[in-house]
Amino acid sequence: MYLPAIRRRLLSRIRWGYRLLQLISWGFVFTGPVFIFCAINDDYRYGPSLHWPKVSGAVMQCEEVYHRRYRNSFYSVEVTYTYIVNEQHHVGRRIALWSPDLHGKQTGEFVSAHPVHSTVDVYYNPQQPDIAVLIPGPDELGKRIFIWCGSIISILGLWIIFRLRTRRVAMRLARELAKFSKKGATRVRIARTAEDGVAKK
Repeated sequence: MYLPAIRRRLLSRIRWGYRLLQLISWGFVFTGPVFIFCAINDDYRYGPSLHWPKVSGAVMQCEEVYHRRYRNSFYSVEVTYTYIVNEQHHVGRRIALWSPDLHGKQTGEFVSAHPVHSTVDVYYNPQQPDIAVLIPGPDELGKRIFIWCGSIISILGLWIIFRLRTRRVAMRLARELAKFSKKGATRVRIARTAEDGVAKK
């Protein structure tokens, strides 16, 4: 009496889980291109700085700063450098366009490589000489990570969708074969019953 109800609940949960997994898979498929787009967009935004003119500058301050927060802590770099463009002195404090203070990214190595009073290459915007960086271009490592993550997520989502569809087709085929086998067995039983009735007569 209770078996049909349990079976219906089990099938309902299986269908709900299947739909949820299918929804997550489609989310992977659409999320992957977003990662790739972000990487390409960063390349488009920060790539032109690779062609900015370069001048020599001097480091006036470069130190690692520790930031402590409730759940996480990180290091950043406070840097000040001077440079001259068209006989005008400028002061810069930006390390890169994608990260002005190297927020938690290899800060110790940068500080060690740029001691105070050292000479650095400064890349400045020819249209606005006040805008300058020490590391031109986009974040190459971050761009590669975003592209790889986006590709893997999209491929994983497509693979899960393909597996789900394949399994669903297989389950449908199995149900049809089961129905066919049941019908065949019923026909065989009917035929045998008819034969037994004829034999008794």
